[in-house]
This record gives sequence, C-alpha cells and structure tokens, in this order.
Amino acid sequence: MSKKKQLDPDRMFSVEDKNEILRLFRVAVATQTDMDSIYHLYKKYINPRAIMYQINCKCHTSISNYYQTLLDYYSDNGEKFEN
Repeated sequence: MSKKKQLDPDRMFSVEDKNEILRLFRVAVATQTDMDSIYHLYKKYINPRAIMYQINCKCHTSISNYYQTLLDYYSDNGEKFEN
C-alpha cells in the first residue's frame, strides 16, 4: 500500500503539489481534508496572508472562491510545476 506523499510547504512547484491540484480538479464534493488542502495550496501559491476559508458564503474568503482561484492559477502556470 503506497502512502500519500506529504506536501512540503517550502517547496514551490513540486510534482506533489501538481498532483494534488490535479486531484482537486476532479473532486465533485469536497471533504474537510480537500478544503484544507485547497486552503494550504491557495496560501502557498496565491496569497500567503489569506485568512481561513469560510463555507456557505459568496464572499471573497469562501472555499469556492479559493478553489476557483487555485484552478485558474494552475491553468495559467501549470508549466512551472515539475513533471
């Protein structure tokens, strides 16, 4: 059984981050773990000072906003990530 490799908060554009973002692309209903992963990747790549996400709101700190912004970021910068 293979263990999921931990995301290194200091290593930018790692293949692990790329794989995690691609996994999140396919998530239909996010679990608490998925939302936490979105938040950590959002903070790492988009806004290091982002406050904790909110759920069930249409505000700029909503998890859906963080998720969409992360996906847009990856779409624009995917070539920077390791293969």
